[in-house]
Amino acid sequence: MKKILLAMTLAMATTMGVAANDAHAQSFSSSQMQQTKVRDLSFKSIMRALYAGKMLGNAYIADDELSQFPNVVLDETSEIGESVVALMHPVIEYENQDGQKRYLIAIEKPSFDEDGNLVACHVCDASVDLYIFKESPLGGYELVSRTPDGYDGMGGSWGRSSFNSEDIAGTIQPLGKSLMGSLMNLGYCSTGVCESVWLALHLLESNYIGAYYVGDGGTDTSGIYGEDNPLAYSYESTPSVVNNGATYYPIRLHFVGDMPIDESGEQINYVDFSQELLFNPIAKEYQ
Repeated sequence: MKKILLAMTLAMATTMGVAANDAHAQSFSSSQMQQTKVRDLSFKSIMRALYAGKMLGNAYIADDELSQFPNVVLDETSEIGESVVALMHPVIEYENQDGQKRYLIAIEKPSFDEDGNLVACHVCDASVDLYIFKESPLGGYELVSRTPDGYDGMGGSWGRSSFNSEDIAGTIQPLGKSLMGSLMNLGYCSTGVCESVWLALHLLESNYIGAYYVGDGGTDTSGIYGEDNPLAYSYESTPSVVNNGATYYPIRLHFVGDMPIDESGEQINYVDFSQELLFNPIAKEYQ
């Protein structure tokens, strides 16, 4: 079971890595980005500027929590033929390393059935489009960067994206010499086993926004065996960013807990160690 879940978790991270690599295959132009301007950062202005010709009308959402997001039905359908709705997360304001204000916009695109219910299965996720805006000297705001066309999201489950605006807002920090970003934890639980991985969200201003797999976030099997069973184990990793002045800062993962230390998974020991990962800008991954 451990190997099956790990394969599924890594498959999600690999898919995100492929999407990020595809992003850099597209041509990025700062001057072209700046041509997209909005009067304000309201849902109406954002959708008119970025999704013109792609909106159908009002969405009916049965879930009270999801209905609180500004929303509109998009002119597209999911893989299973359900309606796709654009939900706008709260705007995230932060400063880049030059002290300039930036505004991160997230448009999540989950699917809903004809009764307004979220299409939610365990392995279903929703894509999310991210945009960075800055204040324009002529008034209003202009686009700085975005996720590329066709970006397939950052993973998730139960019909939602793993992007959480509240978590991101409190964790944006320098991830490189001129790079801001956030470390995201993507988790997955099934039949008593929970696993997670760490992703690094790169809020690039000279290229497309991307999310990259960093490493193992932890595993807990106590849901299968019970906490007191000798076969049960639980460990977690805590990330920290090492500011060494490089273009991309290393990320250190500190592992603590009971962990299998052999391929069979039968040898379980208490561990307390750190692993440092470096970003490879050619392969677009942490190694």
